[in-house]
Amino acid sequence: MKALIISDVHANIDALKSVVEAEADADIIYCAGDIVDYGLNPGEVIAYLREKKIITVMGNHDRNLLRIVDENLLWDKKSPMTFAQHCAEVMTKEEIDFVRGLPAELAWEMDGVEYFMTHHYDPGYRIIESRNAFQIYWNQKYPGSDPKKEHCCIFGHTHRSCFTVLDDKMRWLNPGSISYRREDDPVKGADYAVIVDRKISLKHVPYPHRHLYERVLSMNLTENEARVGKFFFGD
Repeated sequence: MKALIISDVHANIDALKSVVEAEADADIIYCAGDIVDYGLNPGEVIAYLREKKIITVMGNHDRNLLRIVDENLLWDKKSPMTFAQHCAEVMTKEEIDFVRGLPAELAWEMDGVEYFMTHHYDPGYRIIESRNAFQIYWNQKYPGSDPKKEHCCIFGHTHRSCFTVLDDKMRWLNPGSISYRREDDPVKGADYAVIVDRKISLKHVPYPHRHLYERVLSMNLTENEARVGKFFFGD
């Protein structure tokens, strides 16, 4: 069986389509959260997630969008906006309700391996560094699992593509972001992972982003949002 693992889409429909089309033979697709914010096309992303039946958990930027809506922190059109305010402006109530209905975590078994997926292990960007830390976390999150089987956690959040093996039965995966890099990683394109017959591969594909850069230039964004947007989508 082939699973496509993505994360941190951030309202980037161009990157999402490029990855899914590159792995068109995937049997199932999982997304580790952050489907909106820091991007320009949240409605199109949600429609595509639903069309392709992509199984998704909620990320911190998804929660931030809901906070903006629920606390009425929408763009007042007198001040520069954030990407989250832009997403809230262009999304329908049905699309917002889709985000609201996303689960925080999921567990499943595939090809004899037990998987647990949530957006982040720790919001402070800590990672699981030891077998003991993994076992404590796994026992908390997946108490009914089979100790004889391989266990794999899937996280997003950091935008760092990484696969860590702690021992033969303990591993965790972050597919990276399909939308953008951190500022110390200037390589553009989409990072993701595939799992085929238990084997994990980290992959990367380019996607068209010049038009996103041009849209960022035309938007009334806050100074910081404009800066990061230019980095995300510029050459």
